[in-house]
Amino acid sequence: MRRSSLILPLCAGFAFLPVTATNAAAQTLAGWVLDQANGTPIALARVTLLDPDSLPIAYTLADIQGLFIVTAPEAGDYRVSAESAFYWNHNDGPVSLSLGDTLWVRITLRPHPVEMDELVVEAGRRYRRMALGGYYDREDKGLGWHFDREEIERYAHFRISEVLRRVPRVTLRRTGFTNYEPVFGGWRSPFPGDPNSICYPRVFVDGMMFSPGGDMPTGIDRVFRPDKVEAIEVFESPWVPAQFHGARAPCGVIAVWSR
Repeated sequence: MRRSSLILPLCAGFAFLPVTATNAAAQTLAGWVLDQANGTPIALARVTLLDPDSLPIAYTLADIQGLFIVTAPEAGDYRVSAESAFYWNHNDGPVSLSLGDTLWVRITLRPHPVEMDELVVEAGRRYRRMALGGYYDREDKGLGWHFDREEIERYAHFRISEVLRRVPRVTLRRTGFTNYEPVFGGWRSPFPGDPNSICYPRVFVDGMMFSPGGDMPTGIDRVFRPDKVEAIEVFESPWVPAQFHGARAPCGVIAVWSR
């Protein structure tokens, strides 16, 4: 399989710039995931640290600016894997993470045209990830609202928020020319500030928290394209499943499962 590479300003191939964190005990890899063709950020790219036996040690998702931060459990040498839909997987290294240091990198991914055979293989991955995350168990038990790929194609023609209109307690607030923010009716933010401010739901992507909710808008229409989402779950507090309870979502949770 073809690979992209980490890039340094001074040389081709694997590139890094160490920055010492004097008051930290962690060893961290941080940086950006970018499109190799045009340099634009790749939101929701998955970045994984692998041990010398290629076993995953820690992983994270890049935010809307392509920024990621992943912390290793201990100092040592690690390989780096990065993947996103419609791009060649990245696999390179090793990188040396020292105790208390942060290593900054830029990872570029090469666009990868999707072929029918690869779509079939990728569908198998999606099923396993959603099954391990409890999606199908919650759907069978009737917990919350669930929208599968067929419903997303039917209702979300331009924006992912179009699907959320079908949840009775969810209303959409316009935040731009084409973007909308979902909120649960009747909820107010419990955080300091304007007592009349609305409460945004917390957002999880593939089981990992992406947006904390409360006073923080979800950015759901700016980040999630309908063709890159396999399924969506919506839960209003206090009926949030155990998997998401640790987040203490103030007004509810939206769980997005990527393709």
